[in-house]
Amino acid sequence: MSLQRAVVSLLLIATATTAAAADLVIYDDSTKNGFDQTCTWSPDVDFASTATVHSGDYAIRFTPSYFGGLSWCAPAGGISTEIYRALRFWIHGGSSGGQVIRLTFLNGEPPEEVASVLVSDLIGGPIPADMWTEVTASFDVDPLIIDEGFTQFHFRDQNKDPQPEVYFDDISLVERNPPPDLIFADDFEDTPETILPR
Repeated sequence: MSLQRAVVSLLLIATATTAAAADLVIYDDSTKNGFDQTCTWSPDVDFASTATVHSGDYAIRFTPSYFGGLSWCAPAGGISTEIYRALRFWIHGGSSGGQVIRLTFLNGEPPEEVASVLVSDLIGGPIPADMWTEVTASFDVDPLIIDEGFTQFHFRDQNKDPQPEVYFDDISLVERNPPPDLIFADDFEDTPETILPR
């Protein structure tokens, strides 16, 4: 491989790395990136539980009851679904599983509901017991199509009566893939090698 081709290859790798989509972390051992967990209204939430953890040192323990909610308000300006395509999180049903929990997104001031779905519908069945399950809530698929973004979201008890505790960890927004870089267009890699003058 010539020196020129090696340099070009390194540039392509660097460009591809820069263009890769980056998730926005909401919770990973603690709440991050300007999200506000004090929007939670349930009295029985522990944001630093060590009982069962997906990764890191802590997870969230939530005991759903009486329509209580585990909630975050977004940073100023809200979250655009033109930039992020989904909410991704890990959930653990504790020793019982089967909790009935609704994921809801709100927008505006005062916040109004714009989309809502049962977590069990996202999973395709009851929340499993004794294991972590990855869940991706897409903003491009009914019933969570959100056109204007959102300013708050929550996981809410949907059973009124107290339910067994459930755990959440590694909550993030999934960024949409950026448009392809022009350096890859027009069969760049197939163009003849240019010989530089010595």
